[in-house]
Amino acid sequence: MIFYYQQGEFVVNKKKNFIALILCSSIFINYANATDVPTLEQHIKVGDTKAQYELGLKYLNGEGVEINYLKGSVLVYASALSQKNESLIDPLHLSKAPLWQRYEIVRLGEQIARNPDEWKKLWVNTSVDELNKLAKKGDASALYHVGILSSSAEDAFKIFEQAAIKNNRESQVVLAQLYDRGLGVERNDKKSFEWTQKAAEQGDVNSQMKMYRYYLGNFGDIVKIDYHKASEWIQKAIDQGDGDAMETKGWDYASGRNGIPKDINKGIEIYKKGLVAKLTINSVNFTDYNSLAYMYLKNNDKVKAWVLLQMGKKVAAEMNTESILAEEDADIFPVLSIKENPNAKNVLSTTEGQKAQQQLAALEKDPSSIAGW
Repeated sequence: MIFYYQQGEFVVNKKKNFIALILCSSIFINYANATDVPTLEQHIKVGDTKAQYELGLKYLNGEGVEINYLKGSVLVYASALSQKNESLIDPLHLSKAPLWQRYEIVRLGEQIARNPDEWKKLWVNTSVDELNKLAKKGDASALYHVGILSSSAEDAFKIFEQAAIKNNRESQVVLAQLYDRGLGVERNDKKSFEWTQKAAEQGDVNSQMKMYRYYLGNFGDIVKIDYHKASEWIQKAIDQGDGDAMETKGWDYASGRNGIPKDINKGIEIYKKGLVAKLTINSVNFTDYNSLAYMYLKNNDKVKAWVLLQMGKKVAAEMNTESILAEEDADIFPVLSIKENPNAKNVLSTTEGQKAQQQLAALEKDPSSIAGW
């Protein structure tokens, strides 16, 4: 079971959408005889995902290092993402971990999978005792990490609140979640909104996207629906290069929703930028391709729709899952021949099929070339 953080919420994914944050590297350092902690740390800095896993297990089991569930879990999680091996997270028992620990494991695990240098943020040279001393002195970052290590919801809430008041952004994000779930404190939707806004104002992209949804009315009547404010918040996320925000904005234009005038061509252009942004950090899912395929189909471009559908199938296969279309859509997507789908309404001509295969070959060679479509 994989937990992932998406637009301010934790989601449980049991089958289809294993996080596609993949480091495409064919080089692995030989560390067969380098299992001491300092050497493994050096290997992590250059992207050795197997070293990540080995060091993670050492922290989990206290082998040659102080037991630290958080550090160990983050490293194991990052390694699982990078190696596309969901079974590697089995030792973590994430479903039993408190929400605030899952948040940190996912957040830092994703960052390390993208950039091994993020390992420096795990307080490698700071013991739990040292963290506690710093926290008692009011250090906001130390308070945050002490809060993460807490097993009590009530204690965690008090610690995160102290750090959040000191403008620790990560603590503000977690505090919003605790208020939203009623963990360690009485549930308070207004307070959850307020702390989400504070984190968003400090640049947390997921919080900015959550603010976008607040003003669309996705969370009830906590705030009045305001398309203008919603647009301002999603633009802040886009300005930071967030691919999900771009794709969402693209859909807004393509569908003419959320106060946006319908413009399928503009929607496609914005969505493509989002897809390219996600390709840059290796976080593309098969659904990203399928959604863009649907846009091109709505724009009467069957060839590009077919190409993107094949790319979706390819990514799904890499994720050990299946690219599934909605049942009502299965017969409207283009195919090369009627044998591929007897019920298909869109069968490409021979010329269209040849063009589609050429475009597919080009896109498989360089997925980012989609920017030039």
